[in-house]
Amino acid sequence: MLAAQLPDFAPILHFESCDSTQTALAAHLLAQRGLPGHWHLAIADAQTAGRGRTGARWLAPPGAAVLMTLAAPLPVPLDRWPRASLVAGLAAAEVLGAAVRLKWPNDLLVHDGSWRKLGGILCERLETPPGNPGKGGPWWLCGIGVNVSAVPAALAAQAAALGTGEDRLAVAARLARGIRQRISHFVASQGQLPLAELHTRLAFRGAPVVLEDGWQGPLHGLADDGGLRVGDRVVHAGAIVAAGGAQPWQAALRTV
Repeated sequence: MLAAQLPDFAPILHFESCDSTQTALAAHLLAQRGLPGHWHLAIADAQTAGRGRTGARWLAPPGAAVLMTLAAPLPVPLDRWPRASLVAGLAAAEVLGAAVRLKWPNDLLVHDGSWRKLGGILCERLETPPGNPGKGGPWWLCGIGVNVSAVPAALAAQAAALGTGEDRLAVAARLARGIRQRISHFVASQGQLPLAELHTRLAFRGAPVVLEDGWQGPLHGLADDGGLRVGDRVVHAGAIVAAGGAQPWQAALRTV
């Protein structure tokens, strides 16, 4: 089904279980099995060591979530590669529904009385060694986890699932197409961010927030380079740990 939905992709890698789709697809590309100029997709029914930001684990019941990694060439200046994470997050939010918001830098949230985490994105740059013509060079990896039908019971207060009854492979195909389309526009613009669209999806915009390093202030939006404008400061690293006067919840959400 995925191959039919994504005919221009390289042959899809499917795992009943793997440590991490990010690790598995990286190994595939490092072994020079990638197809130059093509998008690649690795997807798993379950992961034993799914990865999130700063080494956090991604937990999901087997068969209940989209667990996948995309890989593609990203022909934009290297200093603009970090912006692609925001573009992928915007695309994912657009695919998943009008209520989904992007929490800078890489979380997908919904609000149903309280903010809960629906998914997360982890982007990395992979440098492959020179080998067969066209197979070396950097790849952009985009790992995506989205809770579709269920969340781990221990995290029900912090995590949310789509709960639409939609097949997770259909969700995966829509995510792959949406992210590819947004990234194609990003490349065509030589790495410029779609700031207007990002601001419509940005969680906590206008609310007071607290960052990991203790800095706090109103969240004004994004700078041209993707930095977060909090108070009179633009930050490029870290994460939001509390918003709108709510108690900090980032520690719990990072484990989902």
